[in-house]
Amino acid sequence: MFSFGSGIIHEYYSIALAPAIAALVAMAVSLLWQSRNDVGLAILLGGSGVYGGTLLLRANYDVLGWTAIVVAAVAAVVFSLGDLMAARWRGLLLAALTVAALLGPVAFTAQTVSVTHSGSLPTAGPSLGGSSRPGAPNGGMANGGPGGLLDSPEVSNAVVALLNEDADAFTWVAAGIGSQTAAGFQLASGNPVMPIGGFNGSDPSPTLEQFQQWVAQGQIHWFIASSSGGMGPGGEGSSQITTWVQQTFESVTVDGVTLYDLTA
Repeated sequence: MFSFGSGIIHEYYSIALAPAIAALVAMAVSLLWQSRNDVGLAILLGGSGVYGGTLLLRANYDVLGWTAIVVAAVAAVVFSLGDLMAARWRGLLLAALTVAALLGPVAFTAQTVSVTHSGSLPTAGPSLGGSSRPGAPNGGMANGGPGGLLDSPEVSNAVVALLNEDADAFTWVAAGIGSQTAAGFQLASGNPVMPIGGFNGSDPSPTLEQFQQWVAQGQIHWFIASSSGGMGPGGEGSSQITTWVQQTFESVTVDGVTLYDLTA
C-alpha cells in the first residue's frame, strides 16, 4: 500500500511496519538456526544485507554499501554449504551475515539522530534518489521556511507574553485557523490554543455558533487572524468565524502577528 501510494503520501506512516518486521525477522532467524536451515538463513540475512547495501548506495554511502553487498553475498553463498564446512566457520559466517544486514540500519540511524528535524512529513535517514522533497538533509522538510500548512510559525517573546496574560482564566489562550498554526503558538506559550477547522482549517468544527458561545462564556482570550507563519487554506466555517471576529472586535499587531481580543 505504501509503495503504490500517490499524491500526498506520509512516508513516516511506514514506521508502523517496523515492530512487526523486527519480530518476524528475530523469530525467523531463531527458528532457522535451531533447525539448521542454512539455506533459509543465507537467503534471509544475505538478502537483507544486499538490499541494505543497495539503499546505502542510493544514499551515496558507497564504501558501506559495497561492503554490505559483497560481505552479504559471499557469506550467504558459503554459509549455504551447511555441513560441508566446520562448525566454527558456521558461527563466524553467521556473524558476518548479521553485521552486513545491520550496516544499513545502523548508518541510517546514526544519520537521523545527528540531524536537526523540523516541520512536517519527517523521514529517517539520508535523502535517497527520487525523494519527493529534495534539499533537506534527512529527505524531509528543510529547516526554517515561512510555515503554514506544513510547518508551524515562529512565535516571538512579545507574542508569548501577550498570550500568557491571565492564562489561567481561559480554557484557550487563543484560537487560530488550522492545527499547524495553533501548534506553534501552543508550544511557544505552553498553554492551550484552539485549532479551528482541524488540520488545515477546512473541517466544519467548530461552527460559528459554537465559537460565538465559547467567546460569550469568556473561554477564549485571543483570535490569531494572521502571522508570519501563515495558516492553512481554511473552509467555510473558518471563514465565517474569521469574518465575524474581524467585524466584531478590534485588532492589535505584535511582531507581525495580528490578534483580536475576544474579551474586549
